[in-house]
Amino acid sequence: MSKHFRRWKIDDIQLLPPSVQDYVAKGHLSRLIVALVRESLDLSEIAGSYRSGVGQPPFDPWMMTALLLHGYASGVYSSRRIAKAAEESGKRVALIASCDHGHAHDPKGPYGFSPASKEFDDRVVELVKRDALGELLRFDRAFVSDAKADSFWQMLMLHGAIGDRWHGDFLSYEAPTYFGMLCAAYSPGPGAREPSARPAV
Repeated sequence: MSKHFRRWKIDDIQLLPPSVQDYVAKGHLSRLIVALVRESLDLSEIAGSYRSGVGQPPFDPWMMTALLLHGYASGVYSSRRIAKAAEESGKRVALIASCDHGHAHDPKGPYGFSPASKEFDDRVVELVKRDALGELLRFDRAFVSDAKADSFWQMLMLHGAIGDRWHGDFLSYEAPTYFGMLCAAYSPGPGAREPSARPAV
């Protein structure tokens, strides 16, 4: 049976404003993209490909497709452009790389056991402590796959956004269950211009 998706709550009624729709002006590009995805795109093949019941429900494929199309239509689709848009917005923006690391620490967990999970997490901790996220690009794809890591692409996006300009403050790492969790906060390094975004992982 296909896995359930997290609900796309775009039509949910809120308190102030009454609906998410009230944030978006009539005739805005976003409305066209949402209508296109909802009414004209057949994503049944993608939705039907989710068969695993392991882990948290994935995000709605229609929402993710709309997000992707909006990114390309507006020219803000890479981590560096996201960072640039945040800097130029004049607003306080939080950039969060939210993810878990190796998912095969416990043989009783849903993904089984792989020693690659601990090795992956140990290497990531070391890279964060050294402010060397760029070295993630040297990781072998098979190694990342064996580690059952859910964090690889999110950390690459974070690196693309902050480059070598920010200093990481390693806060903690734990593997209390079958997956590893790391917490770090980043702030501008010497000579870096502080943008409006405060990245964290």
